[in-house]
Amino acid sequence: MSLQNLGNVEHKRYNVSFESISLYVQDLKNEIQKFKPAIENLEEKINYEEYRRLYMTFQSVFTKVKEYQQQLDELTKNDPFHPKAEYLKNEIDGIINNLTGMESGLKDVVKIQKSARQAELEKEKVIKEQNEMLMKQEKVRREQHLEEQLQEDNEHTEKEMNNINEMAQNLQSTTKDCDEQLDDGHNTLLNTNETIDTAHEEMKKGNQKLREGEKIQKHHYHRKRLNK
Repeated sequence: MSLQNLGNVEHKRYNVSFESISLYVQDLKNEIQKFKPAIENLEEKINYEEYRRLYMTFQSVFTKVKEYQQQLDELTKNDPFHPKAEYLKNEIDGIINNLTGMESGLKDVVKIQKSARQAELEKEKVIKEQNEMLMKQEKVRREQHLEEQLQEDNEHTEKEMNNINEMAQNLQSTTKDCDEQLDDGHNTLLNTNETIDTAHEEMKKGNQKLREGEKIQKHHYHRKRLNK
């Protein structure tokens, strides 16, 4: 009997007896043992399809057990002192209690898995929010770095402009000095030309006096000869 067909066990209705119920109960007890590893597998990783299949099997088995319990009650009424009556009643009650506990455990497993999954989703949400926060912080850091870089560039540009202005001022001052020196040179040249002109005039006067002196000297020389 397989676990898949556990809930579909049918007894021979035309031959219901303490013996047939006893055989069914024994087979059922053996097959129920397979529920435990199936539930343990669900504990490892929830599989909702497997859970649905197991739960439906539980319901089917419960239905069959209840049916056999009713048939056992009818048999016991007709033969209350049958040697297997009390034994089978206890066995079926034990199976029902066992299945009830397994069903409760199966539901607990699903609840635990759902809680674990919810916790995992919350964890993923927190990680996502943290990653988004880190991305925002990184964006702010890059913007701050860019702003600092722009400020440094502006300061460097301002410094360069100050240097250029200083150089322009120095050049203007140098140009002014050169202009003043040119003016001084021009004035000196004018004074020199004036001095040269004055010297020429003096030379002319000197030459004139020389010529006049020569004339006087020649005149005295002729007079001296005439007197002899």
